[in-house]
Amino acid sequence: MKLAINQKLAFFCLMLAVTLCSLGVARADDPAPRDMLIESIASYASQTLGVAQERLVVLATDKRLKVPQCPDGFEHSFPFGDQATVKTRCADPEWQAFIRIKIEQEVVKPRPFTSDNKSPGVVLVLRERVHRGQRLSEALVEVRKADDKVAPDALSSKQDLDLLEATRLLRLGEVLRASMVKSAPAIKKGEAVTLSFSQGGLSIAVEVEALANGQVGEVIRFRNRESGQELQAKVTGIGQASL
Repeated sequence: MKLAINQKLAFFCLMLAVTLCSLGVARADDPAPRDMLIESIASYASQTLGVAQERLVVLATDKRLKVPQCPDGFEHSFPFGDQATVKTRCADPEWQAFIRIKIEQEVVKPRPFTSDNKSPGVVLVLRERVHRGQRLSEALVEVRKADDKVAPDALSSKQDLDLLEATRLLRLGEVLRASMVKSAPAIKKGEAVTLSFSQGGLSIAVEVEALANGQVGEVIRFRNRESGQELQAKVTGIGQASL
């Protein structure tokens, strides 16, 4: 009789352990509230800023940040206009926090060039020396008639020259070739940039310094050279940005 009771007790304990273990596994598989918050902020910022989600870093790693379960989902906004601080809130339970985000710099791959669109017998020749990393422009080249020894990757069109930069020192009189250039960011670190913004129907433009390279649509940091104040703005074109 005692043996039968012990067997039943052992079986009960075993079943209880299996149940608790399965519950633990299920909970471990469920996304943690912090992970759900990070994913939600990244998705919101990606759609709002027009930036690929894999380039967004949500800085919500502080262990003091206690994120609740939010069954109805989190709501987000950019309250300060800097596009670097997200206000996130949960209606039930009532909770809110301010989370910083950053955008990782996109690696710009060399642009492939071909001579498919080349005008017959025409090449671009450098009118002055161009340093490595310097942005090209129409003023730096002139169109000349090509000779019989022209390189197959010689460039012939001035179109989009300002989107290219030299990969090495280019000398006066050289024929510009695809192997000499690569894609350049719309804004380069250290360049003077025209920053425009509108407020109350008034449009204002100021000159700032870029603190990082940036492609069109990317949000990067700038510094006002007069006041030293730093701010973030979106790149809108070559040498252009806006708030």
